[in-house]
Amino acid sequence: MDAETETAPQYYNLQGMRIAFPTSGVYIVREGNRITKRIVR
Repeated sequence: MDAETETAPQYYNLQGMRIAFPTSGVYIVREGNRITKRIVR
């Protein structure tokens, strides 16, 4: 993995599928080694 991919947030829906362009909703966000749930409006 390169440094850009590791620091850029990765969005997943609640079923675990990776989302390239999140719209409004609830997502699991992975930023480096930190994973959080986030509401996108």
